[in-house]
Amino acid sequence: MLGEESQEVISDWSFVNDVPICQIQTSVFILPHSINLNCSSMENELFIGCMNCEGKRWGAALTERGQARIRIGGTVYPVAARRLTDTAEKDHAWLSSSTKAERPPGTPRPPDNIWWTFHLTSAN
Repeated sequence: MLGEESQEVISDWSFVNDVPICQIQTSVFILPHSINLNCSSMENELFIGCMNCEGKRWGAALTERGQARIRIGGTVYPVAARRLTDTAEKDHAWLSSSTKAERPPGTPRPPDNIWWTFHLTSAN
């Protein structure tokens, strides 16, 4: 993944709401795998979502390994990732995504088998 590697520990991820797309890189088997995806921040936390994630290798790898790199703008950040399973946390992440995407208020969160979401934190 190209970009300047940040060594800074990030505690306020709100700047991700200023970029349209992020790129996440994880390892699938032994090879690095990168994709473009939506990222959002609420209350300084960083979230990424995956629609129809069941069966996608990168989502399974991120769930299993819990480590990745995310490029935001031109900077690459090492991150720890945790798939959200708690309903309140998933609702919070959906609100974050919905706010950034300007979805109408009250848009329901997709079912768990359709939408996976991850909470990311600095891994430095």
